[in-house]
Amino acid sequence: TGIKALPKRTAKFLVPHGIFNLYQQRLVKPIESDLDNKKIAVIAAYDITYTDLLHNAIKVAGYTPSKKVSDAKYVWLHWYENGIVDYEKFVQRVTSLKVWKQQGRKIIFHIHNKKPHEAAIPSVSHALMTVLADSADRVSIMSEPTKDVLQNIWYYGDDFRKVSKVRHPNYIGSYGKLLKAPTSLTDDTLKILFFGLVRPYKGIEKLLEATKNLKNVEVSIFGKPKDDQYVADLKALCADRGNVTFRLEHIPDNDIPKIFASHHIVALPYSIESSLNSGAAILALSYARTVIGTNNGTLKELSDSSVYFGYDYQDEDDHVKQLKKTIQAIHKQYDGKYNELLKVGERAYQLVKKDNSTQAIAESIKVMIERIG
Repeated sequence: TGIKALPKRTAKFLVPHGIFNLYQQRLVKPIESDLDNKKIAVIAAYDITYTDLLHNAIKVAGYTPSKKVSDAKYVWLHWYENGIVDYEKFVQRVTSLKVWKQQGRKIIFHIHNKKPHEAAIPSVSHALMTVLADSADRVSIMSEPTKDVLQNIWYYGDDFRKVSKVRHPNYIGSYGKLLKAPTSLTDDTLKILFFGLVRPYKGIEKLLEATKNLKNVEVSIFGKPKDDQYVADLKALCADRGNVTFRLEHIPDNDIPKIFASHHIVALPYSIESSLNSGAAILALSYARTVIGTNNGTLKELSDSSVYFGYDYQDEDDHVKQLKKTIQAIHKQYDGKYNELLKVGERAYQLVKKDNSTQAIAESIKVMIERIG
């Protein structure tokens, strides 16, 4: 690609006026007075349940949600830095941002991760995050550790006056009701689940390595894989193991409650290089299952650290070591009584039911919008 990292203080001035005018001609500039002061456009790279939950919270907060900018005064950008495949795409994103601001809209940049997980041009994606953070009227975060990341992105250092916290909403009821554990879930075998998009940065290989040679342990890997080659690579890692189950496909929504109910614990050993928050962790807790995972922002944000099993690591080799150490500790503590972990999951459920409720998220949104004005 040959594109070097861009100085963050100059990134916002990168768009040549000629190029800006070219794109501006394609956009209609409404009169600022025509903007709807009660409408919030949630612009997201992915049309997923998370955005639907935000729409619900926006309604409860007394505003009107939209998936299009249209006449919305507030534009809330999610994963806007993702999908930057070339400099032209960068220019288009920055130009849209500039046009929206000239139209009198208020921009909110929501930070999900330290950086895009699979960026085509990492330096340009980082530059866009800098532009967004510096130019936005408000930056929204889901966890306190995000502030550490923000200091490395924007111009304002540790001045967080234009930062608002809007936690990840829970998924309670989103995919169906909680189900009781089936009789196949016993005290004798620890059943560990990985659930979500199956990608290299999620540490699945490390989970397979960490559980190798452990007795009375079964591992399930459920989710849509990156590609066929990655499927082959994962299966090759445990070709001689009978305690690993794969379901590498899109999982229908109505299967999700049964899948969580059939396991004791959810493993999310994400790489800390890019990962900062985890929707999968909130999903697991919302279906009353505790989590073992790297100490990311989502887990650290929980008000009770006893409802999950977190760990830190120094490098890739240490990651496997720390994950294995944590699993072995669980294995030893709950040996012969693995269903006791369901009580931990129930406490986690009650925690996110309160702290990550639609009402709680709505209150945070209301405060954020009021501070923007």
